[in-house]
Amino acid sequence: MLQYDMTPGHAGSTLGHGPAPSRIQILVVEDDPFIVDFLKMGLEREGFSVLVASGGQAAIEQFRRHRPALILLDLKLPDLPGEEVCKRIRAESQVPIVAVTAKDQLTDRLALFQLGADDYVVKPFSFDELLARIRALLRRSNVDVDEDSMVFLDIVLRPGARQVWRGGREVKLSKKEFDLLHFFMRNPARVLPKGLILERLWGYDHEVENNIVEVYV
Repeated sequence: MLQYDMTPGHAGSTLGHGPAPSRIQILVVEDDPFIVDFLKMGLEREGFSVLVASGGQAAIEQFRRHRPALILLDLKLPDLPGEEVCKRIRAESQVPIVAVTAKDQLTDRLALFQLGADDYVVKPFSFDELLARIRALLRRSNVDVDEDSMVFLDIVLRPGARQVWRGGREVKLSKKEFDLLHFFMRNPARVLPKGLILERLWGYDHEVENNIVEVYV
């Protein structure tokens, strides 16, 4: 059984980093409801948005659907082994993965890194240790967003620097591609007419007969 400090106000950090800005999304892959509740409570108090998957197949589906900024992966799952989940996700993404394991032998740790895990914690672990490892990986992945940043799922856009990251990796965009993404992220959950997009980004005062918007989108 994992040993956690459940005193009021603790299921969060004592490290003094402050909350994570802009609701960075973390996928927690764990089948123990107690551990899920504890991690979800602690991470949300630190400002993160938390997705949960209780099995390996569900984890892969959640990852593909939401593209979180980081995955916290327990290795003992009811369907697919965590090692297999790590291997499959790593085959299609460089998203940071923190493995949670009860094994602490050198050979076990080396095997995790060979599968593609970026870091690991050994049960029982403290929340502060886990949080420190998460923050370190996000910093290395350029996902430690600042006040100027805009975030949607695993996409981080910095208007001032005209930079974009997805899944922790920088994406190179043309000027117009960046402007279009910025415009979309400034108008979430809105249906944007083609004419409005042409007016704001291309300077047209009416909808012209071309497919330039469709080409970029």
